[in-house]
Order: sequence, then C-alpha cells, then structure tokens
Amino acid sequence: MAQINLVFTWELESFSEIAKQPNLLRLRNEFKMRGHLLSQSLLIWEKVGVAGSWLLADFRNKKIYHIDKRNDPEMEVSEASWDPKNLISRFAQEVRGTHEGFIDWLKLFNLAKSDLEQLKRTDLLERRLALEITHDDLLAAYELLREILTSPRGWLVGLSKDNIQEIRECLGKWYEMEETIHGISLSTSKERHTEISQQIFQFCDEVKQRLGQVVTHLKSKKLEQLETQVNATVDEVVEDLKTEKELLQKQREEAEQNESTRQKEFAELKEKVNEELLQKKVSQHKVIFAEQTQRHQRAAWGWLFMSSLLVIGLVVGIISFGLLDILKLEGSAWTVVLQNIFKKGSVLTLFYFALNRSLRNYTAQKHLEIVNRHRQNALETFDEFRDASKDNPETHDAVLLAATNAIFDANQSGYLSTKTKGTESVNPIQQVFGATRSSSTRSED
Repeated sequence: MAQINLVFTWELESFSEIAKQPNLLRLRNEFKMRGHLLSQSLLIWEKVGVAGSWLLADFRNKKIYHIDKRNDPEMEVSEASWDPKNLISRFAQEVRGTHEGFIDWLKLFNLAKSDLEQLKRTDLLERRLALEITHDDLLAAYELLREILTSPRGWLVGLSKDNIQEIRECLGKWYEMEETIHGISLSTSKERHTEISQQIFQFCDEVKQRLGQVVTHLKSKKLEQLETQVNATVDEVVEDLKTEKELLQKQREEAEQNESTRQKEFAELKEKVNEELLQKKVSQHKVIFAEQTQRHQRAAWGWLFMSSLLVIGLVVGIISFGLLDILKLEGSAWTVVLQNIFKKGSVLTLFYFALNRSLRNYTAQKHLEIVNRHRQNALETFDEFRDASKDNPETHDAVLLAATNAIFDANQSGYLSTKTKGTESVNPIQQVFGATRSSSTRSED
C-alpha cells in the first residue's frame, strides 16, 4: 500500500464546486497559497464508494494527492507516491481536469497489451462464433488509435478539447469492445454474436469518422516535422558543401602557391645552372685565350731572336763582304769590283729578305698575343660587370654587347702597320647578338 503523508488541512463547504471549475484554476491557487505549486497537467476524480473524497493527479510533477473530508467542513490533503497503474481505466467514472492533464493521461494508454489475434476468437470457429470477418475493420480502428496515442505530446497539445474528448470516448469504447469480445463463450447465441459483430462494425465506422480529423492533423504535423528534418538535412548538406568548397578553394590556393613557389625555385635553379654553365664556359675561354697568348708570346720571342740573329748576320755580312772586298780590290778595274759586289750582294739580299719575313712574323705573333691578352682581360672582368648589372636588363645587355665587341672585334695592337679591316665592319657574331637583343627589347615593350 502506498504511503500517504498529510500535507495541509483545508476548511471548505463544497469541494465538488471547485472540482467542476474549468482548468481547476481555483484549486491550483489554493495549493499555491499553501506553498504547493501544481502544474497545468491535472486530473481529478471522486473516489469510488467514498463520498466526499477525491484523487488529484499532477502528471508533470508526478504527484498524487488524496483529498478527504474528515470533519465538516474540514478537508485533509495528503500526498501519496506516484503510481501510474492506478490512473489507467478510469473510463467508468467521471473525470475532470485540464487539457494537458487529459493528454498526459491518454499517453498512458498505448494499447500495447491488446492481443489482436485473440480478438478473432478463432477458438469458437467450430461453433461459427469467430469474429474473423470483423478483424480487418477492428485492426484499422486499432491502428488509428495507436497512431494517435503514440504521437508526440506536443502534437496532441495542439488538438482542441473536442478532439481530446472524442479520443477519450473512442478509447473507452475500445476497451468496452475488448471486454465484449472476450465475453463471448460457447453458450453465446447466434443472435448475440450477430449483434456483437454489428456493434464492432459500427464502432469501427465511428472511429474512422470521429478521429479522421485528428489523424489528418497529426499527419500534417508529421509532414511538418519531416519537412523540418529535410530542410535541416539540406541546410547541413549545403553547409557541408560550402565548407568542402572553401576547403577545396583553400587547397587550390595552396597548390597554386606551391606551384608558383616551385616554378620560382625552378627558375632560380635554372638561372643558377645557366650562370654556372656560363661561368664554366667563360672560364674555359679564358684558359683558351691565355694559352693562345702564351703560345703567340713564345713564337714572337722566337721570331724576335731570329730577327736579331739575322740583323747581326746582315751587318757582319755587309762589313765582311762589302767594305773589306772593296778595300782588297782597290786599284782593280771597276768591272771586276761590280762583279764581285753582285756576287756578294745576292747573299746579303737573301739575308735581308729572311730578316724582313722574320720581322713580319714577329709583329704578327706579337699582334695576336696582344689581341688574345685583351680578350682574356675582357672575360676576366666580364663576371663582375655582369653581376653588377643583373637587376638592370638594359645595362646587362650593354655589358654583353661590350664584351662581345671586346672579344670578337679585330682590335688594334700597334704592331700592324695598317688599320685592321675588321674594325670598320661589323662582325657576324655581333650582328647575331644585336638582332637578338633588339627582338628581346621589342617583345618586352
């Protein structure tokens, strides 16, 4: 037995008048004044067999109050433990309460314990008292009631009081139909069986008619919920796609930035390799020009030595073959003297021509030595001027052109008696470089 605790006493002439008020407003105020707040989900009914005693159920706070009349006009209000089982099957007596109270009360009836197969009464099939013919209609009525009772509480709150009253009445008749069907026995007459079948059909038609509007309302709520869920899902998908798009855009920007960095690094590496190759080639040409300078210098010294020997030989020959012979032939005939000079002069002439050729070779080798040394010096200073003008394309091109002129132009050395023809014309390599520089300048413009 549930434990009951006295809460407060209440002097009241007629409690039934308070219990009949809409939404039990005065009852809630009386409890509030005594420090006990009641929710808006209330039901109250008079105890069976006990005059002047009532039961009050507060569904939201899960409390049950016993309101008993002890001494006229005093009422005792006691609180008992919450037991929902005592709140089921109150259809046989008059129940009052708030709108939310009736909804929470109906939520206790989910018809889960109803045995639909047993309602066919196939055990009476031999006596032809089975109710298989009514089972489909009875099942449809059950599905309607079941759908209503298992709907979310918030959906049922939106129903009108008349709708809630219709649900209560249909649910009460369902339990009456169950009792009637279970009451059929082998002794039931054919007429009573036919009457029960007709009652079942009428009950099913009544459920469809009276609860059709309620089911339509609940289906619309279900559609609204489904629409809300779909919209939420769509919004979530759109948000995910937006996030994914931003992520892809970010990855694309990072990839482009990485690609730009790689291209820049590749360009720097390429420039560095080209610089190294150019420096290597320049170094190779410097070595070549240095070797050529040394070779021409040695050849020039050789021809200079040879020319010196020829000069000495020529001077000695002139003195020995010329003056001495003339002195020996003094007093001889001039014909003999001229004949002797002619013979000796031919030898001296050969010496002269050899000396002339030797001097020419010396000047040629010396000229080549000076030119190659000039080219070597130009290449040795080329790197410094090129690095200094790297940031200025025009200055850089001018340095390259000047280096080209210094290397490939036929420069004067001072050892040639006439001006070199190449200085008055443009070298073919200079023409190619000048054309390349002009085309690059036009492309930049």
